[in-house]
Amino acid sequence: MAAGIMVSQREMERIAEGIEKKDKALKRVRAENKARPIITFVETLVGGAGIGALRGKFEKPDGSFSIPGTQIDIEGVAALLVSGGSLFVKSKWSQDGLAIGGGMMAHYLGQLSRKAVKGNFTMVAGGMSASELISGNGGSLGAALANSGV
Repeated sequence: MAAGIMVSQREMERIAEGIEKKDKALKRVRAENKARPIITFVETLVGGAGIGALRGKFEKPDGSFSIPGTQIDIEGVAALLVSGGSLFVKSKWSQDGLAIGGGMMAHYLGQLSRKAVKGNFTMVAGGMSASELISGNGGSLGAALANSGV
């Protein structure tokens, strides 16, 4: 005959409380998992709309939105920094940052694509064409590329 195990009433209550806690935690995780795709979608939209609004507010009359004193587009740099930072700096916000940066990058690439299909491919900032950039007529960046022998 097998020996029985005696469990006190208090031990049974503690086991039941532990099971209840685990059940609540599991329900919370399941709810978060259902909401995650929607949150990611909204964050991506916010990233694209946000950088578009900033560009619309601060770009110069010629359409440039560059880092002061350079021909480097703020929008492209910001998108790379947010996305790249989210990939390489692990935190609880990495997934959120990647979605926002993805929206920013999608907006920037949309701008480039829109110009490219019209036959006027530019680096967006300053409206400089690729041929101007390569020929050295595109300021310090163009001159550096022209003199590099590439």
